[in-house]
Amino acid sequence: MRGEEIVAQVYEDTTGLEPGMPVTGHGKPLSVHARAGLLGGIFDGLLRPLTGSATFQIQPGAAERVPARFNIEFTVKADDFLEPGAGFATIIAPRQQMLLVPPWARGRVDWLASAGEHRDDETLAVLVDDKANGTN
Repeated sequence: MRGEEIVAQVYEDTTGLEPGMPVTGHGKPLSVHARAGLLGGIFDGLLRPLTGSATFQIQPGAAERVPARFNIEFTVKADDFLEPGAGFATIIAPRQQMLLVPPWARGRVDWLASAGEHRDDETLAVLVDDKANGTN
């Protein structure tokens, strides 16, 4: 990415895309939702598993991502103070994995979801930065 110009290497179907067509960027490089189950696997550009099948054929990607569900236990309680990178919960299955506070968030735990099954796109905790009188 450089100013108004971007160079992209495309690994999927580009049907309907032509040189000179306007595109809209998000202002950041390509990113994916990292979640439990990705460790130890081999995936294509749309996070479809490339292992465990005798045959594999690339198909156009899905229009919408389907949220995964995980059983979660919390390792903190209300009013604990958390720094960026601190563990606050654990995914129990399919492989135990710690959930960490994002690098841009810190503060006192104001709210926690209940332990149990949650989608990977749900809010699990709310932190309040008492010094800034705001929410992270």
